[in-house]
Order: sequence, then C-alpha cells, then structure tokens
Amino acid sequence: MEHPRQHKCDANIGYDAGAFGFTHVICQQTVGTRSYISSTGLRVAYCALEGHERNVRRRFDERDPEWPGDLPVEPEEKTWTDAGWTESELREAFGA
Repeated sequence: MEHPRQHKCDANIGYDAGAFGFTHVICQQTVGTRSYISSTGLRVAYCALEGHERNVRRRFDERDPEWPGDLPVEPEEKTWTDAGWTESELREAFGA
C-alpha cells in the first residue's frame, strides 16, 4: 500500500487508443516527485524525468482565455466618446 502523502506524476507521456477515441497516458511515478497547488486549486505532481515539470505546468497552470460572450457588456445608454461626452449630450449640443 502506498503512503497517503505520495503523489503520482501527472505528466502526459503519450496517448492510448481506446474504443471511443484516444486517452492520455499519465506517468504516475511516485519516487522523487514534487508537488504544488495549481492555479485552479488542484495538487499536482511531477517527477524528475526530463520535460515532466514543463508538461505538468503547461497542462495545469495555463488558464483558458475569456470568450467574448463572457465579457461584461456596457449599457447602451452610456456611450462615451473620446471627449467624455455621451451621445445624447453631443446631439443636444450640436443639434444632430
């Protein structure tokens, strides 16, 4: 039985063909691993093999970019120009 504090290496070392497509093959080495908390709050580990730390940090630390649909939308009545005027103020001042 493995020690509960040992962490398995989370590096992706390849792909395996299955009945429904490809799945990741994970290293899972437990000897000499180092772990940290990722930006998403998961405890992830990597071993000393070349490229495994880089693979784990790339997989778990990069955040997805915000999609345009997720960005806040300014209310339409608050349309400021570069001069700091609202559209209604410009119409009133210049009679448009």
